[in-house]
Amino acid sequence: MNPAGISGALPAGESIPPSGPDFASVPQRRATRVSAAQPSAAQPSAAKANTPRTSAPANAAWLSVARTDAAQPGTAQRDAGQTDTAKSVGVQGDRARSVRKTRREELAAFLKSRRARIGPEEVGLPVGSRRRTPGLRREEVAQLAGVGVTWYTWLEQGRDINASVQVLDAISRTLCLDGAERAHLYRLADVQTIPSPHVDGPVPDELQVILDHVDPLPAVLLSARYDVIAHNAAYAALCPLFTTSSKNVVRMVFLAPECCNPYPGDMEHKARMVGFLRGAYAKNLNDPLWTEFIDELVAASPLFAEMWARNDVAVPRGRSKVIRNIVTGDVDMVVTSLSLPTIAGAWLQILTPSDEAGWTQLRALVAMTPEERRQPWLAHFAQAHPDVPL
Repeated sequence: MNPAGISGALPAGESIPPSGPDFASVPQRRATRVSAAQPSAAQPSAAKANTPRTSAPANAAWLSVARTDAAQPGTAQRDAGQTDTAKSVGVQGDRARSVRKTRREELAAFLKSRRARIGPEEVGLPVGSRRRTPGLRREEVAQLAGVGVTWYTWLEQGRDINASVQVLDAISRTLCLDGAERAHLYRLADVQTIPSPHVDGPVPDELQVILDHVDPLPAVLLSARYDVIAHNAAYAALCPLFTTSSKNVVRMVFLAPECCNPYPGDMEHKARMVGFLRGAYAKNLNDPLWTEFIDELVAASPLFAEMWARNDVAVPRGRSKVIRNIVTGDVDMVVTSLSLPTIAGAWLQILTPSDEAGWTQLRALVAMTPEERRQPWLAHFAQAHPDVPL
């Protein structure tokens, strides 16, 4: 039984047989070449008169062929090289099948262990008196995940079947997998793209403590999609448009007008942001939230659409940039990016003034009350963007 939409087992790889020259055609081809070198009957016979008459051995043509072969690259060497290549391909195929088999065995053990730790009462199922195994039954997992019982049984038995991202997501939710377990499931199932988990819950207290203690340096915790997950007070003071409304850096940078855009100009930095986004998008190709996000920006921003069409890929790097703030004016900052393994796909960005003038501007901004910082923004929007709420 194979449910609709699920492909069956992949065919085993086939080794490439060695190919060699067509030896059957060698005598005829080379014999023709030898005879062509001999004088024709229509040519003058003067050369014959001056040449002693000798009887040629019966195997003279084969001798010429042997001499011709000796002057060319060795046929035996070519055959040996082709055979070695075929053996190498065969060894690599065997190794790939062995690795895939091991992954399937690990996948089977992992699914069984995750299923065993969830009690039926935790998912609203009756416990019953005839339950002989701990945790959920296979058919219960299949029912809750919305997949076929036979197909899930095959998956848990480690059979060589393919699973879509949607099906793995459903199984992940049913088995209550966290971000690390979900990524592990994707790898064991040989899924090339591992979607980044969406950070919807509260940030761990220790991370917020770190952000707060970095103050007065502005610091922010960003997702792979440039969503603002957490920040400190200094970051909110310097980049208020990033911490309000949609709380997404890319959306604001490409959609906000130049007069109050936190990243004015600087096409190189914007292109690098799009390049980083492109690399993260490749890990989330089947995530509808990512697809909707990219489609929105392509439709709303011609600049983003043009940069996205380049297919460039980049990583964040430390560099100087100008941060525009209505209260203090433009501030020169150095951006430092740090990866954060505790939240998959998330990373820290810390802004440091690049000179003493920047430090003076930042200290003055942080020393203001929230209302003092808010008034200049309200006045600007009332004059330049009266239809846009702040």
